Amino acid sequence: MNWFRTFLHFSPSEKRGLLVLFSLLIILLIVRSLPDKKFEYDVNYFLSQGDTTLKLKLEELKEHSVLANSKHQVSATFDPNYLSAKQMYQMGFPREWLDRVFTFKKKNGFIKNKEDLITICKGDSAMLQLFLNKVKFKNQKKILKDWVPPSEGPSNFLPPKKIDLNKARPEDLLILNGIGPVLSKRIIKFRNALGGFHSLGQLYQIYGLDSSVILTIKESLTVNIKIDSLKINEIGFGDLVKHPYVTKSLANGILNYREEHGPYQSFSDLSRLRLWNQEYQRKLGPYISFSSKRDSLN
Repeated sequence: MNWFRTFLHFSPSEKRGLLVLFSLLIILLIVRSLPDKKFEYDVNYFLSQGDTTLKLKLEELKEHSVLANSKHQVSATFDPNYLSAKQMYQMGFPREWLDRVFTFKKKNGFIKNKEDLITICKGDSAMLQLFLNKVKFKNQKKILKDWVPPSEGPSNFLPPKKIDLNKARPEDLLILNGIGPVLSKRIIKFRNALGGFHSLGQLYQIYGLDSSVILTIKESLTVNIKIDSLKINEIGFGDLVKHPYVTKSLANGILNYREEHGPYQSFSDLSRLRLWNQEYQRKLGPYISFSSKRDSLN
């Protein structure tokens, strides 16, 4: 028993060291259990930038991530020769694919195999692979009554090729797969609060709008960048905090600095604020204007 007590005896400094070690282990376990939001955060950032290579690569990674979560599913096998363009659109086929399928069927009559479908859709993406896994071609030597003639094209029912999010009304979005009355109003409400979208990546910030739905509808959307700027040298506290990206603390910091140092000249002035960081620069930067009414009159 004395040996056991001697073995477990620790000096005060050793006890403090063990306490620190156990604390670090607990913190590490907590951090590892938290959901990883950094990937989506970085994807949204780069999707809003102009670097085409990064944009394509990150969209590909997001696409694989979404499909891996099995949220975008094709539940049954299908033959594209026996589906109308509207049925294929409701399954999630992008507009561009439908145009090519319609043109191919009008010229050739039938899609013979998966290789034809790959050629038509011009890609070997994760989304295309999802559909290929469910394609099952029927015996085309028989004349079947349920064959859909190629005369029914996407133009009969589909929306314009691109819907401008900054001009759309709630009812305009209802034709998109996965968008109902609640989500359509929520998208427009968020747009109006922002002063307009500057990137499709901002859709990922809307509560309840699943990333798999965005992946499906983004081919039908565009953003004409015409946003309402925040005139940083004129705006008051009440209007500033209405913006979804501006906290009360940041608004106070912006106004206090302006009162003490005069008008802002550039983002380098904003970077002197204690709360201003890269995240605010990324999210709020496109909405900041350093001009004033006096400048516009001149």
